[in-house]
Amino acid sequence: MPTGHRSLGEHVKDLVEWEPDVNAETEEGEKKQTRQPCKIELCDFDNVAYQVRLQRSDPDSMTVSVNIPFLDDVKSHGLGQCLQSEFGTLLSDEVVDGFNVSLKIRFSDFKTAEEKASIIKKIECVKSSLVGSVFRFFVDAASENKVPEVFKFDLRADTQVYFVPRQGGLAVIFGLQFAERFDKVLAKVFLQEFQEARRRIGAAPAVSFDVNPKSELAAFGITEATGNLGFISFALLPSHFNTPAKRAQVVETLQMFRTYLQYHIKCSKSYFHSRMRKGCAELLKVLNRAKVKPVVSNSTAVKVQITGRGKGI
Repeated sequence: MPTGHRSLGEHVKDLVEWEPDVNAETEEGEKKQTRQPCKIELCDFDNVAYQVRLQRSDPDSMTVSVNIPFLDDVKSHGLGQCLQSEFGTLLSDEVVDGFNVSLKIRFSDFKTAEEKASIIKKIECVKSSLVGSVFRFFVDAASENKVPEVFKFDLRADTQVYFVPRQGGLAVIFGLQFAERFDKVLAKVFLQEFQEARRRIGAAPAVSFDVNPKSELAAFGITEATGNLGFISFALLPSHFNTPAKRAQVVETLQMFRTYLQYHIKCSKSYFHSRMRKGCAELLKVLNRAKVKPVVSNSTAVKVQITGRGKGI
């Protein structure tokens, strides 16, 4: 199942499944018989942005726009086919400013519960469909024994994806960089573990990680280290994409790899912080137990009596 944006799905669901309520009223005191105009803006990983807009002039339709920074770079590598096959009838000719894809959804076109659930899920997973189109393009070509030209695009400003097709297989290489020094240390540990895990999982694709580029990157003119964290390579064989289910799983896994890595880095940092807080709390308990209470002898205690005028005697 493709990974979707939960908040986007919930907002779209509220609009698609809306039913008129004769007892509800607007702020002006009028009966609420139509959907209220709205403009909802959301964000996602990899600098992706969404906008859900319903205008007062057309309450029977909504416009869902998505902005994916690198989308224009992959139009000829699966994106065009994906747009036509997945969203052909929903594509809007007028794209909202600041976005590169706009979808027009007319509520009257979806009457049954199954139709409504289908369009909600499709909109919720719009990013997964569009980003996955370029991965699907090369995986499908490899499954059909086609060898398209090598291709590269920037998934993020700090992440490049390289596709190196070859007869009977496909190499997908990620060039990674992180802004924070501590993130670099954690990411390097995780990436090295990917390489080590391959030895224990026989069916997994060959994985390698190194600061120096792989020989496949010579096709892009990269023969020496570029100063980033390093390159991790996944070598896919026919056994990894010989069925539709396997191809879908490979596409979903590869397109989510950078987000998956970032997620585990943040989880590790949270875990370290919680352990440090717990360690500090234990040290404070030890220090409190080490405190010596002052001892006052009754024989040397001096009693002071206060007179009515506030003087001691």
